[in-house]
Amino acid sequence: MKKVLIVEDDVIIANIYQRKLQMDGFQVQHAADGELAMEMIKCNLPTIVLLDLQLPKANGIEVLKFIRSREESKTLPVVVFTNSYLGTLVQSAWKAGANKCLTKAICTPKQVSDVLKATLAGEDSAGGPPPENAGPIKISVPTPAAPIPAPALPGPADGPIKMAPLPAPPAAKTEETPLLSGLLKMTSQPKPAGRAPQAPRSLPALTPKAPTGDIPLKLTGDNAPIAMNLAPAAPQPSASGAIAMPGSGAISLPLPAAPAKGGSAAEEYVAPSESNLLEVEQNFQHELRRGFAENLPQAIAYLRQRLQAFVKNESDTANLRWMEERSAILFDMFRKTHSLTSGAGVAGCSVIARLSSAFEALLTELYENPKSINPSTVRTLAHTVDFLAQLANEVDAAEAIGLANTSVLVVDDEALSRKAVMRGLEKAELKAMDVADPAAAFEQCKKQNFDLIFLDIDMPGMTGYDLCKQIRAQPQHAKTPVVFVTGLTDFASRAKSTISGGNDLIGKPFLIIELAVKALTFLMKAQFKPAPKAA
Repeated sequence: MKKVLIVEDDVIIANIYQRKLQMDGFQVQHAADGELAMEMIKCNLPTIVLLDLQLPKANGIEVLKFIRSREESKTLPVVVFTNSYLGTLVQSAWKAGANKCLTKAICTPKQVSDVLKATLAGEDSAGGPPPENAGPIKISVPTPAAPIPAPALPGPADGPIKMAPLPAPPAAKTEETPLLSGLLKMTSQPKPAGRAPQAPRSLPALTPKAPTGDIPLKLTGDNAPIAMNLAPAAPQPSASGAIAMPGSGAISLPLPAAPAKGGSAAEEYVAPSESNLLEVEQNFQHELRRGFAENLPQAIAYLRQRLQAFVKNESDTANLRWMEERSAILFDMFRKTHSLTSGAGVAGCSVIARLSSAFEALLTELYENPKSINPSTVRTLAHTVDFLAQLANEVDAAEAIGLANTSVLVVDDEALSRKAVMRGLEKAELKAMDVADPAAAFEQCKKQNFDLIFLDIDMPGMTGYDLCKQIRAQPQHAKTPVVFVTGLTDFASRAKSTISGGNDLIGKPFLIIELAVKALTFLMKAQFKPAPKAA
């Protein structure tokens, strides 16, 4: 039997993948951090490794280098998970010897299982980086049963986002997570309670507890216990010897029966039909999505609560204690969003996962570079959380959003600034056109409908305010979102941008990932059509 080692610090997500892989005939082990993974590989070499790159104690790149440095494991197939917005991190994974890189936000358990099977079948089995002339690195994603948008990985010149070892969340204001009735059972060896990763300075770290019995399903950092019933309970054999999936009604998967005396080989075992297998798979995915949709509003409520705490005392930046608390809040939000992205991915909610993964990358940047926090980034955080709250209440409507045919216009006379905006849009996998002259941009707006427009304010011949007014006068662009990107961030400039018809303003210099998040939020919001409320 093929042995898979899952290296994932989110126990719930790891158990969901484990459930699916065991259904597909794999033997599964789980390591919750990089150090434990390396010890397990030394003691009991698996057949293939499924590796998350963002891990405590030792990150995924270190684990990869360890695997490739040992004679016994240098050809061990390794499939890595990552956030598609962290392009430099994925390049490091390729160079360290990854066989395949998967975008975590768009991979369901079935897709992951398919990739592992394909890798074991001989695709890229030797590992190592792609050829030098291979062009931009792309995420390898299997073909899903239903179409799921799969964004291509950004190229080598992606923004300054870096990977840092994950610290432990602060130990303040914690409470016990309630156990749910239909939780996943731990089927791999229980992981030992090790030392906690380093927490923000002067804030005590939590001492992790080894799981016992049921595993609490939560979409949160340890600081916010919110239960999340992401998956059904393990299948149980019925009296007739069939495995029935919970909530599946009459669906069952026959088990091999004991050989009957004197019976023929054909009578000893009846293989499950393809329709039964498909039905069980669909039920499994349906339960994941149902559990995610039910608990998503709670997760967003926690994000909003932490954001309110962040904004409340943001002006008190001279207070050293507040600086530490702000760092802890950002980490809480990052961990929550990281779990949200993973949960949306396994549940097949690709639209929510796409926005959540970009938001996760923005929180990572702000956590690592607190000097980048300004009124513009705080507004972006607030707008994104507010829109995620809308999506949380209408998951089915959210998944109807499609950005494949959207078009964005960028108008700025400064070449470097215009290029930076275009990089942000490329990172978000959006089609865009850039124009230096405002008069030419207005003529282009007459010929073509745009779904989002970014404007500079101080331009020769026509200000961004005047251009926005003229664009608004066109019926096809009367409601098109317009975002000003400018160094003029004073109150008067903000007021003028609103009066001229602008929807928002980003101050220069800006973060590439902030612009990507802003663009996704506006484009998705324009297409979001919640179901009408019953009278």
